[in-house]
Amino acid sequence: MKKRGRPEFIDINKVNSILEILYQYPDGVWIRQISRATKLPLSTVHYYLRQYFEPFIENIGFKNPEGRYIGFRLVRLKRSINAADVVAYIKLKKRISQI
Repeated sequence: MKKRGRPEFIDINKVNSILEILYQYPDGVWIRQISRATKLPLSTVHYYLRQYFEPFIENIGFKNPEGRYIGFRLVRLKRSINAADVVAYIKLKKRISQI
């Protein structure tokens, strides 16, 4: 029987696609715009940003009292972040989760 839900592996192609868009918009980009440009579902973009990009991005937008973004949310890479940093972090996180 095929397992449903998120795959247990990190798709480096998705990471690279999201990273390319973040580099194209250094002043910030809407998450929905990332989704359209990469042709990835919005939920996948949210998941990858939260799981793998969180230390490397800045979020711009309004939060409700529960801490969730409302209205719009822009993301941008923090200054002086390069692709090697992101990939190294993802590999380390993957190794830690396998322990």
